[in-house]
Amino acid sequence: MVLAPFLALALVSLVAMLVQAPYYEHLYVQAHSHTALYHDALTHIDGDWPDNAFSHFDNGVYHFQQSENQTYLTYVVAPHRYDRVLVEVSGRTGGTFNLGGVGLAISGQGITSPLLTFRVTPDGSWWIESLPKLETYKDHNFVRIGDMSAIHQGFGVANQIAVLINGPDFTFYVNGQYAAGYHDDALTGGEICLYLDVTSDSGDFSNFVVYPL
Repeated sequence: MVLAPFLALALVSLVAMLVQAPYYEHLYVQAHSHTALYHDALTHIDGDWPDNAFSHFDNGVYHFQQSENQTYLTYVVAPHRYDRVLVEVSGRTGGTFNLGGVGLAISGQGITSPLLTFRVTPDGSWWIESLPKLETYKDHNFVRIGDMSAIHQGFGVANQIAVLINGPDFTFYVNGQYAAGYHDDALTGGEICLYLDVTSDSGDFSNFVVYPL
């Protein structure tokens, strides 16, 4: 009897996940059926993305390289602001730390608004974190962590990472499969970013695409 409420909650969560996944994966496929609003293979300098010591084009990819003793968030804002779109990029993680990773981030409007990050790690998990943009990285900011068999594990291994943006609602995917959803009114109208977790030495990005819903 004591465990009954917990079992009921677990059952409700399982049913919700089973219902949500097919619906959001349908939206993912539907978005791909539309002509892209923006597409950049990220193979060379074209004026849309910064080219500097941290983020630069190298051997046909957009390469992020952490500086030594980096403690602040490392991300690059995409050229345009979007809403009601699916944004997708291919990312690969370098380095040796299994829980780092590459992914996408949403930067809320204003300096004090949070940065929502979604990354895929070499050990096969995904992480969602809501982080203050102006503070040094803290390892207790994670919001949610999950595992997915769809994630391609390992360093230097590519994964397709995507987010469906609809106002304050964000739905994340890995390799076309639904991972998780997140809601935050403070992120409405925010900017999409490429993101490298501060615990990873480097990351590579290619094929950044934006599809309308």
